Amino acid sequence: MIGVGASLAVVSFVVMVVFFAQPWRTCPDDDSPAGCPALPQDAAVVTVAGVVLLLALLLLVVGLAARRESAQPTPGGRALRRTVTLWGAAGCVLGLLALAYLGGYWPW
Repeated sequence: MIGVGASLAVVSFVVMVVFFAQPWRTCPDDDSPAGCPALPQDAAVVTVAGVVLLLALLLLVVGLAARRESAQPTPGGRALRRTVTLWGAAGCVLGLLALAYLGGYWPW
């Protein structure tokens, strides 16, 4: 869970930075790609990547808390950890689906 949260956080941060900088864009009014206005699809991708980043950081914090809890086992700790892991994974999958939908990569 810690690895998934950390890797999702890094990937979503990189996506946010790349789509914010827009190195592929050229505009006739300015010689810098950062001066070009963002398209609605780019803004949607940055927004979804930000949401995924927040969810990934939440997953990372929950994973670290569950790891610390597992050092001191309690009777219901394993079931709680499994539930939190499943909800965190479901949130990450929904975030990635929202990113695909808003980014125009939705196949249906």
